[in-house]
Amino acid sequence: MGLNTQNAHFAKVTRTTATLSIAVSGTPQVVPWEAIITAGNPFALWVVGSPNRITIQKNGWYLLAGGVTFAASATGDREIYFVKTGAGAYGRQTVKSATLANPLATSTVLRLVRGDYIELFVNQTSGGALNIGMTAANEDPYLSVSLIRPEYDFVTSEVFSG
Repeated sequence: MGLNTQNAHFAKVTRTTATLSIAVSGTPQVVPWEAIITAGNPFALWVVGSPNRITIQKNGWYLLAGGVTFAASATGDREIYFVKTGAGAYGRQTVKSATLANPLATSTVLRLVRGDYIELFVNQTSGGALNIGMTAANEDPYLSVSLIRPEYDFVTSEVFSG
């Protein structure tokens, strides 16, 4: 029995082909994505020139989930969080240094409206650049957005009900 995605409305983006170096500057960096997995079509996923976001097309409550694995480093902190339409920090998770790879995952529920977009940001303070992404010890970074409660859309005058 397979997964029935006929009435599902979600988007997931991943980074699968190369590592990404996260600078040590302490300045948060948005993760650019490479692959898309979707069901339903409530999202305009890939904004030309902005492969770092999922853009919302239907008003409602959404479950956001994201994760990255940093390469090992014995110093500094690692951080992950979501940014909504260029502002705020939601679902912030921080871990201390480790001699093993540092996996970080986060999730939160947000009310989003047509035109909002979600980005996943990471930051680290190890004293040197650290990679996230495809290495023997690291899992693929990901960002997923799932509609969990639709709302009335005043622009299209419809209730999105899946």
